[in-house]
Amino acid sequence: MKRVALVGVTGYGGVHFRHLKALAEAGECDLGAAAVVNPEHPDAAEPLAWMREHGAAVYPTAEALFRAEKNRLDLVCLPVGIAAHEPLVRAALDAGADVLVEKPAAGCTAAVDRMIEAERAAAPRRVCVGFQHVWAPEVRRIREAIASGTLGRPLRIVCTGIWPRGDAYYARNSWAARLAAPDGTPVRDSPANNAFAHYLNLELLFAGAPSGAPAEPVSVEGALYRARPEIETFDTCILRFATAAGVPVAVALSHAAERNAHPRIRIECERGAALWSHDGPWSIAGKDGAVLDSGVAAPPHEAMFRAMLAGDFGSGCSLKMARAQVRAVELLTETLPVRTLSRSATRRADGQWTIPGVEEVFDRIYESGEPIDPEWT
Repeated sequence: MKRVALVGVTGYGGVHFRHLKALAEAGECDLGAAAVVNPEHPDAAEPLAWMREHGAAVYPTAEALFRAEKNRLDLVCLPVGIAAHEPLVRAALDAGADVLVEKPAAGCTAAVDRMIEAERAAAPRRVCVGFQHVWAPEVRRIREAIASGTLGRPLRIVCTGIWPRGDAYYARNSWAARLAAPDGTPVRDSPANNAFAHYLNLELLFAGAPSGAPAEPVSVEGALYRARPEIETFDTCILRFATAAGVPVAVALSHAAERNAHPRIRIECERGAALWSHDGPWSIAGKDGAVLDSGVAAPPHEAMFRAMLAGDFGSGCSLKMARAQVRAVELLTETLPVRTLSRSATRRADGQWTIPGVEEVFDRIYESGEPIDPEWT
């Protein structure tokens, strides 16, 4: 049975804890150690009680965990902030463990490249990035339909998504909506590099499906918008990436809206199309519209954790694969200024900023597959 360590049990660490706890109680792993840096946090109470009841070792820092557990761990899960990814991945590899690190891989490609070198030096230990949808059965089937030639070559891909985020989201840590953490480590936090990073990553995977590797973004056009005036980066974007695979990838994302519109992806190909939506329907259809395969996307976390415990790193998102999404975020940061919406955006009494009509604009982008300029001011 594999011995697993978890670094962090609050915030997104709570998601990791719940899945690992269920697997441990089913006898599928030994959740034997954890680093809990904020034991006084209300959300830490349940994980701490469970770990003490089950004899798991609890450490005050990741460094203390790796020092005490060196060469005693099979897998380390790192649901930690972007700035901590590189140092903790390197430390976990040095401690002799495989690693599952939260997405995105890092805040810059230079950090990803250093982690790839560290992984190579630590062989046979491996690192996967927690883009959990990559493990989803329907995502694999769509990628296979493209790679096999059933749908022909991808022509263009578009994704839209709206998840409103209020004051609490932007106050959750010291690097939210900032280009760098307080210590200067690049994080480039934004919808494209945090909540919706999963779906930009999927677009690049689908665009590169014929080769088996993500499509490398080479340039970007479009606009970055800041409805919330106090943030450093952006909360809304309308973009189109050109890729080395020759497949344009369009994306429209926002945290500044009245209501949710879960992420959805359209992949238009020479001989058909595939549609995918977050926790919703998906389909693969031929050029005549006949449905070749379809279903409803299921939550993919369990598949990800089971694959990690089985040592099935090949079915997930490696550091090399995750690098394309990091490069896309670098490109948009280096290429496009952020436009503050001084007149087009409004603030509700509950602290939510909204851009009137953003839902309709995104609907038009999704249906046409083309970015548009909504002329927000």
